[in-house]
Amino acid sequence: MAGQKRKRADWDMGPYGAARLSPVPGPFRRQEPGELVGELERLCDHSPNQLLPFLLDHDYELRQELDSPDLSPASVYTLLRALKQAVERAGEPAEAQPILALVLRPAFVLRSLLGFIAELASFRCQDGQVSQEVLEDTVAALHHLLTASLGQQVQTLLCHPVDLLFSTVQRLQSRSFQFTWIIQKRLRDAKLLVDNAFPRRGAPGAEGLHLPAWQEEDFHQIPVFPTPEEIFVEPTQKLRRNRIRGRYESDASYLDTHFRLLREDLIKPLRDGISARFALRNLFSDARAPTAELRLYQSVQLLKVGTSPTGVTYLAQFHTQRRCPTASKWLMSGSLVCLISNDSGHVFFGTVAGANRQQLLPGAVWLEIRKSHGTLLQHLGKTSFTMVESPAFFEAYRHVLEGLQEMSPTCVPFRKYIVKCSPAIAPPAYLEGGAATFDLSTLGPPAGADDAVAEDVPEDEARVKDLTAVSPFHAHLWSRATFPHLDESQIQAIRAALSQEFVLIQGPPGTGKTFIGLKILEILLRNQESQREERKPFLVVCYTNHALDQFLEGILRFQRSGVVRIGGRSKNEKVMSCSLRNLRQRQLPQLLVAGDRQQYGRMLSSLRWQKESIAYRMEVLQLLQKGILSAEELGDEIRKDQLSPPPGGMLKWLMINPPEDRQRLRQLSSRKRGREADLFVPQERLLEEEEEEEGELDALDEPKGSAKGKFDYIIPAESSTSQGWMLTCLKEGAIMTNEEIEKIRDIWSLRRQDRWRLYRRWLVAYESALKESLVQKLDAYKDDAARLAELTFQEDLRLLQHSQVIGMTTTGDAKYRKLLQNLQPRVVIVEEAAEILEAHVLTSLTPACQHLILIGDHQQLRPKPADYTLEKKYFLGISLFERMVNNGIPYVQLLCQHRMRPDISQLLVPFFYKELRDHQVVTTYENIKGLERNVYFIQHTEKESHNAESESYSNKFEASFLALLSRYLLKQGYQESQITILTPYHGQVLKIRALMNNMEVAVHAVDDFQGEENDIVLLSLVRSNSEGRIGFLKDKNRLCVALSRAKKGFYCIGNLASISESSKLWKEIVNLLKARDLTGKGLTLMCQNHPDTKTVVKESSDFAQIPDGGCTLKCETRLACGHPCTRRCHPYDRNHHSFVCQFPCSKTLCKLNHKCPRKCNEACKPCDVKVEKIISDCGHSQMVPCHVPADVWICKKPCTRLRECKHPCPRLCGEECSAFPCKELVELLLPCSHIERTECFKRKIPLRCFEKCKQKLECGHLCKGSCHECVRGRLHIDCSNKCRRVLLCSHQCRESCFENCPPCKSPCRNRCQHSQCDKPCGEICFPCHQPCSWKCQHYRCSKLCSEM
Repeated sequence: MAGQKRKRADWDMGPYGAARLSPVPGPFRRQEPGELVGELERLCDHSPNQLLPFLLDHDYELRQELDSPDLSPASVYTLLRALKQAVERAGEPAEAQPILALVLRPAFVLRSLLGFIAELASFRCQDGQVSQEVLEDTVAALHHLLTASLGQQVQTLLCHPVDLLFSTVQRLQSRSFQFTWIIQKRLRDAKLLVDNAFPRRGAPGAEGLHLPAWQEEDFHQIPVFPTPEEIFVEPTQKLRRNRIRGRYESDASYLDTHFRLLREDLIKPLRDGISARFALRNLFSDARAPTAELRLYQSVQLLKVGTSPTGVTYLAQFHTQRRCPTASKWLMSGSLVCLISNDSGHVFFGTVAGANRQQLLPGAVWLEIRKSHGTLLQHLGKTSFTMVESPAFFEAYRHVLEGLQEMSPTCVPFRKYIVKCSPAIAPPAYLEGGAATFDLSTLGPPAGADDAVAEDVPEDEARVKDLTAVSPFHAHLWSRATFPHLDESQIQAIRAALSQEFVLIQGPPGTGKTFIGLKILEILLRNQESQREERKPFLVVCYTNHALDQFLEGILRFQRSGVVRIGGRSKNEKVMSCSLRNLRQRQLPQLLVAGDRQQYGRMLSSLRWQKESIAYRMEVLQLLQKGILSAEELGDEIRKDQLSPPPGGMLKWLMINPPEDRQRLRQLSSRKRGREADLFVPQERLLEEEEEEEGELDALDEPKGSAKGKFDYIIPAESSTSQGWMLTCLKEGAIMTNEEIEKIRDIWSLRRQDRWRLYRRWLVAYESALKESLVQKLDAYKDDAARLAELTFQEDLRLLQHSQVIGMTTTGDAKYRKLLQNLQPRVVIVEEAAEILEAHVLTSLTPACQHLILIGDHQQLRPKPADYTLEKKYFLGISLFERMVNNGIPYVQLLCQHRMRPDISQLLVPFFYKELRDHQVVTTYENIKGLERNVYFIQHTEKESHNAESESYSNKFEASFLALLSRYLLKQGYQESQITILTPYHGQVLKIRALMNNMEVAVHAVDDFQGEENDIVLLSLVRSNSEGRIGFLKDKNRLCVALSRAKKGFYCIGNLASISESSKLWKEIVNLLKARDLTGKGLTLMCQNHPDTKTVVKESSDFAQIPDGGCTLKCETRLACGHPCTRRCHPYDRNHHSFVCQFPCSKTLCKLNHKCPRKCNEACKPCDVKVEKIISDCGHSQMVPCHVPADVWICKKPCTRLRECKHPCPRLCGEECSAFPCKELVELLLPCSHIERTECFKRKIPLRCFEKCKQKLECGHLCKGSCHECVRGRLHIDCSNKCRRVLLCSHQCRESCFENCPPCKSPCRNRCQHSQCDKPCGEICFPCHQPCSWKCQHYRCSKLCSEM
């Protein structure tokens, strides 16, 4: 070993060589040394949780065993295995330290352990391969010993077995032994622990895992997709830093640096996450658990093959996980996934295909996997994987990396500035050496505005009035006299954009970067005719879809046609109308000739046919696991073994008896299926004589030509236990060998298990042929899809050649770079250029680009690499815009801001900008209602909280304070759309949103709000801890964005005292705030109605003092009804439109001056006060409601009049007597001479007599009818009594008396010695045909029993 030599001079173990630990009394008996290993092996297999207490209780026996000179390799392995499991189940480091101290004995390590490793190649060797389990346990045990050691002596002791194991594995690998990547990684980690203790002169190599050969070669040879080796091993090549100052050595060095940095930014988060996820549990390390950004999906299986417009996909199914607030971003189309088999033997990479999620079941996703189809089909439905989703969105990297590789190292666009950093800027090449002129009339002042703005222009400046043909290179043109409506910095920005080929425009917050960009583009569009060369479209590039939509919407105001947006994630309806997708639908049919349409149709038909063919084969492949192929289908495989198909069918030969319906299907399907040239083509053409059977097959849901037609029997999904054995036979078991095949004379003579072995042999051969055919079809589909994509590309190119402006995001720019290379845009405008990675800007430039305009602000948010180390150590987070500024490339800064009131903009100067002026418009903003100050910072000391799962921070105190402050502002009359809450942490975003209680106030992270603004912004700083950690708050660029989003009011809450101690910038800002009295422990609220009444709120509970948003005084405003408002002071509803007056009504209802008894807010009703009135009809005196006239009132006194029947009227006086019938009871004589008592009004109605008849009927029973029913005794009703007459059989009749007696229904009593009649008594009995049993001593009856 190079470097410091590892010595074995003195094996004084220090604390590890202490006296034997006294055994702790426990349930285990003392073991003899020879018995200890056996007990450890038993505990490892059955009770691993008891290993640690067992070893602690038997430390003496363990010491004896370790010191034994005759320790066998099997015993050493058992000790290592027990050590590994005991340490991994220890709760605290102190629990495992005593055992590790005992194992770290020179006698054991240098004799027994080294001997075991030396014999590892032959220990438990199966099929010529070293046991993966043995090697994994050995590496884990050494790793635990290394991490637990505290001194260099112990590391010196362990370096020998680690080096020997490492060399042994290398030697075995050279002899084609296979080890999983996880074993190799863990072994290498253990070796690094040793090497770090003994520094070497050279950089550590990457022994063990074979690293790609292209690590140090030309970056053009590096694959864009990661490889398993670099995912599991740190790269050996040194990454070069992005040169933020100074020129690059060459174009090739520049491209190489950015390619490798960007690719490492893609791979490193995935590598670190997988390394942390699969690392051994280390009790002795403070390393943090893997972050939640690495999303894992367990028990993943590839189920089937599918197709997409871009190629072949595989359906992966996995166990669904608990949903989280960010789950909508999981497995997005284009995400990179890594599939790792459970045995760690296979590693595949792929991307999520762009399938519709709504068409998938939960826990399923379509993947495009970078592996041969033949390999993937071998794992279909068999191998279980762990799927890891990369934290870095692969689609944003993939096309940029491919674009960098396609760039020529000798022809980097604008290399003079980008690579060589030359400050001398030349004019655009298309301006022909400065002779071209521009029509700048669109840049002139608005009509009627000349005099209004001319007062601010210096008198000595000459004004150019004719702007129709001017040279952008004339200095006298660019003055305030010519453009009085623009400030000096805006004029210089437009001048530079028109006269220089490489332009940098810095736009601080609110200075109108987008406005300047639109003006520049409008001028260039209006002057395209001045260019003699062929007209080319302008390219507009933005970082986000939202920024692109905003910019394109501004373009559409002055350019109604010729604008195209490429990309489908626009949410703006105006911009969507000019998307490439809509353009295809509107214009493509007009551009395509008949031949093009026919070619497109043929290609689509071919793809559809290929898709159906693939789906058909896939269905057959899936059915092989649960179906019995017919003998005809297996004919080729059977004949290859020189055997004959079983004549009775495959089911009979395999001794399978299917249910009747399946048996019928088998008979219908057993007709000869002659194979055509293509073995697996769906049988779509049927013979005419087979059409008669079509109805029968359809009835069984087995259409002809389906995959199921190849099977004699398919085991149903709900198969019973009696059929489950068939699934076992299909999936498990050996197959028959060639030697056994040669001995077969008759397949019917084979035993049942041998028949299944032979069937599985044929099935394996059939499946192999099917997969080969499927691979050919998949390759053909991929080729056809590529040809269709090329045709679509040509169609898109034809459409875009007629466009004038093309808008794309940076990702779309790289994705459609072939289109751009053919369109050759000469002018490229990049919006928010300081927020874009340099490689993204570079891939948006084609060799034909002659004019590049970068608009951004490097003092605001920088690009966000996925890895923090690459951002800070390698300066990957420095944009091209910022790098050019740092290297002295001339740039123009816009100086006049139109957004923030002066109270807010003063926070930016001089901390972020040396100069920033306020436009006059921002001085006219009204003060924020309900608050004493327009800008204020609230100080508190409440602690933050950390979410280990999301790795984010939150602060409940700040969240509740800002939620209630936003509610208070809404009560001041502001709209929800006028307020935005910002915070640096996504954890705080979720916390605040949970407290908003149906308020639609926007809550965003600071990073998501660049380029946006609002009237009132509330900022939560979150961080508050005793350690002084402030995280994102140290980022000057992020802070600049946070402080510059508000237009009229800005309020911030945080532990300013703690934050200012950890940041010089924050300290200066806090000092400024204190000097201007803009910070304190409480926010002063000021009542709009009572300005002298103020309330200081220091925490969220203080808002309860003013629940209505005003103050504690009464409102007392006089309402329209004349009553005062009884609520507390309320700034909202100042006109009291929604207020409900609760005072009693003061209105008079009638001439008698009766008051309304209702409340003021209720409608008055007619007066209900009762007064005495004389009723005119009867002269009675009554108490009548005041509003009711006496002539309509019904008198309530009893009536004294007699009715026509001379009975007194029982009704009220005011009611009509004849309107109600008389109900007095009277006696009436009926025609039958009976007397009936009934109501008086019924005497005129014919009545029925209900007197009982009681006459004796002919049957002797009394009649139960009434006088009316029996017609006065002349015609009686039927008798309802039981008959009771004695029948001929001596039974009584049980029917009704009025009916004739039917045959007897009682059980027959006829019986003999042989039997008994079971018929009813009224039916004829069956005669007994048994021989008569009567006999005497002289004679025996010879007749039948029923004969006389």
